[in-house]
Amino acid sequence: MSGNRKKGCMVLIIGLLIMGISLLLPKGQGKIYENYQIKRNEFGEGELNISLIAISEQGENTIDYTVSERKYTQSEIEEMLPEFLEQLLAVVVGTNRAQDKINDSLNLAESIDGYPFLISWSSDRSDLVGSEGKIKEEIKVDTPVVLTAEIEYEDWIYEHSFPVVLVPREYTPLEEWTHMLEDALAVADATGGEKEYVTLPREINGNFIEWSEKKSNKGIQIGGFCVVIAFLFFCSDSIEQRELEKKRLQQIRRAYPEFVLKCAMLIGAGMTIRQTFERLGTAYGNQSVKRNPLYEEILVGIRAMENGIAERKVYENFGRRCGIRETEKLGNMLARNLKKGSQGLKSALREEAKEAIEMQKEQIRKQGETAGTKLLFPMLILLLIVMVIIMIPAFSTFSI
Repeated sequence: MSGNRKKGCMVLIIGLLIMGISLLLPKGQGKIYENYQIKRNEFGEGELNISLIAISEQGENTIDYTVSERKYTQSEIEEMLPEFLEQLLAVVVGTNRAQDKINDSLNLAESIDGYPFLISWSSDRSDLVGSEGKIKEEIKVDTPVVLTAEIEYEDWIYEHSFPVVLVPREYTPLEEWTHMLEDALAVADATGGEKEYVTLPREINGNFIEWSEKKSNKGIQIGGFCVVIAFLFFCSDSIEQRELEKKRLQQIRRAYPEFVLKCAMLIGAGMTIRQTFERLGTAYGNQSVKRNPLYEEILVGIRAMENGIAERKVYENFGRRCGIRETEKLGNMLARNLKKGSQGLKSALREEAKEAIEMQKEQIRKQGETAGTKLLFPMLILLLIVMVIIMIPAFSTFSI
C-alpha cells in the first residue's frame, strides 16, 4: 500500500472513531431548558447565537436566533456602584501620588473593564484640565479642580464629583535648567523682532553659555548603511559559493560510478591510463553541453600532461581537485599502478565501481528519507486540518 493510501486510511479511521464516540456518548443538556427557556449570557459574555428547529403542523423550520446578554437590575447597579467609584478614582489618579497631589495628566477613562458603565467627563476648570485629562498649562500654585463623571447604563444616569488638587510639578535640576534656557530663548526671539539677527543669551543666573549648532552627519549614516549592505553582499556571495561547491560535489559523486566503470572497460581493452583519460576527455569535449565537473577536471589533467607535468602528479592532483574521498583514493591508485602496468588495476577498478554504485544507492536512499522528513510537517498540518473539519461538525451535531 502506498504512503498516500496509508494516510488516507488513517484519516478515515480517525473520522470513524470520532463519529462512533459521538454516537455513544450521551448528548449534552443543550441550550434549551425546561418550558422552552434559553438562558442568556451574563454581562460581558456577548450575545448567544443558537440554531433552532421549529416543528409544527406547517413542517420543520430551521431558524438562527440571537439572544442578547442579560441586563443588570436597578438593585444590582446600586450594589456595585461604590466599588466602581473606588476603582474609577484609582484609574483617574493614575501615576500621580494622590488625589490632592496631581502634577501629571489624569486618566479620564470612558469605561472600566468588568463594569457595564459608560463615563463622560466635565471639569469646573476646563482652562486647566482638558477632556482627555491633560493639564493644559504650567501650574504655579496649588489649584483645586472638581471633575464630574456622568455614569450611564441603559436608561440609568448618575453623576459623581471627584475633587482633585493640581500642584506645581517637581523638576529635576536638569529639567529646571532646560526650562530656563527655553524661557531665555523665547525672550530673545520676542525682543527685537524687527532686527535681522537674534542674539542668543550668553548668561543666565550667573551661568556663562557657549552656543553651537547640532548638526546631523548624513555622510556617516549613509556610509554605515553602505558598509552593512556591502557586508550582506559579501555574506550572500559566500553562501552562494558554498552552495555552488556543494552542488559541484554532488555532481561529481553522481558521475563517479560511471567514470570508474568506463576506466575499467577501457583499461581492460588494453589502453593505458593516459590513453583512457584522453579518450574520455575527447568524448566529453565533443559534447555540445558540457556541465560535468568531473570530466572538466579530466580535461585539466590532460592539459597538464601536455604541458609536461608528470603523470603521477597529474593523477594525484586530479583526485584532490575533485574534492571527494573516492576520487582522491582513485587518483592515488592510478599513480601507484603507473609502474606496475594494468595488471591488477582492472580488478581494482571493478571493485571500486561496485563500491561506488553501492554508495550511490545509499545516498539516494538517504535523500529519499530526507525528502520524506521535509514532507512530514506539511502532512501533519493537513492531517490536523482534516481532523478539525471532521470533528467540528461531529461535535456540533451531537452537542458534545
